[in-house]
Amino acid sequence: MIAYTIQTALRSKHLDRVVVSTDDKEIAEISKRYGAEVAIRPPELSGDKANKRDIVFDCLKGEDIVIVLQPTSPLRTTDDIDKAIELFTKNKCESVISVCESNPYWSFKIKKYLEPVLGFEYFEINRQDLPKAYITIGAIFISATKTLDDYNGFFTNKMLPYIMPLERSIDIDTEFDFWLVEQILKKEKPCFVIAEAGINHNGDIRLAKRLVDVAVSAGADAVKFQTFKTEELLNENIEVIKKLELSNKDHYELSDYCKQKGIIFMSTPLDNGSVDLLDKIGVPMFKVASCDLDNLPLLKYIAKKGKPIILSTGMGTITEVGEAIDTIKSAGNDNITLLHCVSVYPPKEVDLRAIQTLSDAFKLPVGYSDHTIGISVPLAAVALGAKVIEKHFTLDKKMKGFDHAVSADPEELKTLIAGIREIEKSLGTGIKKPTKEEVEKKKSFRRSITANTDIKKGETITEKMLSIKRPGTGLSPKYYEDIISSRWK
Repeated sequence: MIAYTIQTALRSKHLDRVVVSTDDKEIAEISKRYGAEVAIRPPELSGDKANKRDIVFDCLKGEDIVIVLQPTSPLRTTDDIDKAIELFTKNKCESVISVCESNPYWSFKIKKYLEPVLGFEYFEINRQDLPKAYITIGAIFISATKTLDDYNGFFTNKMLPYIMPLERSIDIDTEFDFWLVEQILKKEKPCFVIAEAGINHNGDIRLAKRLVDVAVSAGADAVKFQTFKTEELLNENIEVIKKLELSNKDHYELSDYCKQKGIIFMSTPLDNGSVDLLDKIGVPMFKVASCDLDNLPLLKYIAKKGKPIILSTGMGTITEVGEAIDTIKSAGNDNITLLHCVSVYPPKEVDLRAIQTLSDAFKLPVGYSDHTIGISVPLAAVALGAKVIEKHFTLDKKMKGFDHAVSADPEELKTLIAGIREIEKSLGTGIKKPTKEEVEKKKSFRRSITANTDIKKGETITEKMLSIKRPGTGLSPKYYEDIISSRWK
């Protein structure tokens, strides 16, 4: 937890120093190894009851602003740290405290019988209609050192909340908490894979279910379709597209089928009515097609549903992407993921470097929606940092229809997702340290300073007396210059 917190902090673009305060030698050694400064606590500041203010002043004398990151809240991200700092620096406040939603209104205290903490009247109100309430979590505390001194802590009269989602707000206080965080981190998949079925079901619910089966077998996180009313979408060629339209009943049936199979059901709505249908079905997020990047009324309508939005950016300029983001945020929704996309089937140019461009420009998660033939380009996108991969797939490339020929077949989809998971493993944590295998190997592969001859006590050591040879079980060659001209003791 300490190493994880240090690495998360070191990646922040706003922090000048990362200091670990401890009185434990092992923690001090770990902290140094992972790149932090170490401040050894005096005995009077040791123990669970030590005051944060006193600890901060002991190890960060002379700093104007301090941020405390408790290692027992390991799910906080670098982005959380940066956003909390920006919240503090851009507003007239005395401190910023990390919080998450809570519900004290349905809480009890126990005397002899259960008694409501705040009154029985709140139990008559539906949870979603209760006033929003928050509790502090140990992820982030920010304050000016002067304010910290004045208030003897981070809790002040003018605190601003940095609101964190529940899934990143676990404070480890018990063994169960530790186990839960461990499971979350083990199952964490940096790249969310969407198997794009689109309209490759050809309007047949049976084929749609077979596509779900393929996506599940391949290991996709979600399978995505398209939801539209043809008359709301087109002025011409209505009969051709009408055949590819799934009914409302089909959508409910597909959603239920995905739940049975353990895969996320998604669909791209292309009109307001389709947005309402998918929201009623209970999709966890909305995917917006590239063709609607400039359809600001539709973007605003989707944003008001309050669910995460994955926005494809094909055919768009950086200005148009910015306008789309501003529209979504103006509706009170800032849970946005961008997908770099080239809306040509298949494209001659892909420009994967645009993934980084979008990330730098908008400070949002960025993925890639792929229309190329094969799987090499989306794999390269993952290596470049794509957080989402969307790939069209079909049951058979020879089927009649718009997208079948340029889609991945079932085996290609399976190979792609397996490749993504392998790349994720190879990307690792970003912590530069030897692997377990390397620790053992370096004993035989590295070298030690060895004596070519017997050296008598008190004799001055010269270069002719020494060699640098394997194995690396003795004194490291980095001390060679220190030994030359010294006397053997």
